[in-house]
Formats: sequence, C-alpha cells, structure tokens
Amino acid sequence: MAHNRSESTGLAFVFYWVGILMSIGCLSLVFTGNTETVWRFEHIGIPLSWVVGGCAILALVAFEYLESSAPARPSAFLEFSVEPAARQAELS
Repeated sequence: MAHNRSESTGLAFVFYWVGILMSIGCLSLVFTGNTETVWRFEHIGIPLSWVVGGCAILALVAFEYLESSAPARPSAFLEFSVEPAARQAELS
C-alpha cells in the first residue's frame, strides 16, 4: 500500500530521525567524554555534547512544528456509527 506524503510530512520525517540520531550521538559523547579521542574535539567554553544535544532538541522541535502543520488524517477513533447502539436497543 503506497502512502501519499506531503512535502512537510517528509521533511518532518527527516527532522525526526536527525533528532533521534543526534540524541544518541549526544549520549555517546557524554559517555566517551573522558577518552582522548573525544577530548581533542571538546571546547573549553561549551562541551561538544551540549552542542549536539541542542541541535537534537531543535530538530525534534522542528519535527513537532511540521507534524502539527500537516493536514489532518482521518482517524479511526473519530469514526463511529449509530447502528450498533440502535441494534442494542432493538435486541433489548
């Protein structure tokens, strides 16, 4: 089954995964921060993990913004029928 996605939904999908991957990267930098390999890239003023974490937050906020502006999709929760209630009344 093919899904038709608008451009904003596709872009939201990209921001979502960028945010998730950067969150994992942020945690990785926190856990490996004491190693010499990662320490070479650390800045004295602001840690690299903070920068990656901030970018992850911005990407996830952009995802939420784009997802909320996407057109509403029909939901099974909103669809209901009066027939089952009418049948229940008939059976009683």
